[in-house]
Amino acid sequence: MIRLVSLNTGRPAVLGQRGGQDVLSAIYKTPVPDSEVLLGQLGIVGDAQVDTSIKGGKQVHGGSDKAVYAYPSEHFPLWAEELGRLIGPGSFGENLTIAGATEDTVYIGDIWQLGEAVLEVTKPRRPCYKLNLYFGRDDMIKRMRQNARCGWYLRVLNPRPIPTSGEFHLLDRMGDAISVQDAFLKKARTEGDWA
Repeated sequence: MIRLVSLNTGRPAVLGQRGGQDVLSAIYKTPVPDSEVLLGQLGIVGDAQVDTSIKGGKQVHGGSDKAVYAYPSEHFPLWAEELGRLIGPGSFGENLTIAGATEDTVYIGDIWQLGEAVLEVTKPRRPCYKLNLYFGRDDMIKRMRQNARCGWYLRVLNPRPIPTSGEFHLLDRMGDAISVQDAFLKKARTEGDWA
């Protein structure tokens, strides 16, 4: 059973500085107290993404292929031990803190249902320099690349109001699908510096 532990949203805030310039991010996410929120085509209403520019033909943050970000709560104890700090819902900037699935059990193209909304797993998260700023460490990108605890993005196929807790139902999985973990590790091996 895959369940939603927490639904999290955030607004833009100054994350730190890079090259003498303020860096804005909406990575600071907190659990939504309401029992239901509206899930639109481009994400959760009330949530924000910063830097939605196009680079290398791809949108940096947000867009239909990265409308919602999910992260497994199973990783929180591991990160807490490694980093020596409390890790909980929203700690990785995720919209959906989930339990019951990790990168090795979720596949690109999986179709999930939550309430009446339908979502499709599109790709693993690719960490950028903002993750280092957020945690105040210069090794977070490296750590995530090594352990593949990256989480994944989802596309919204059927926008609807969604509950802030409940069970996901796997509606479909392609026979030749690649796991989120394998997709992430393949990218990490073939691409250069992600910072």
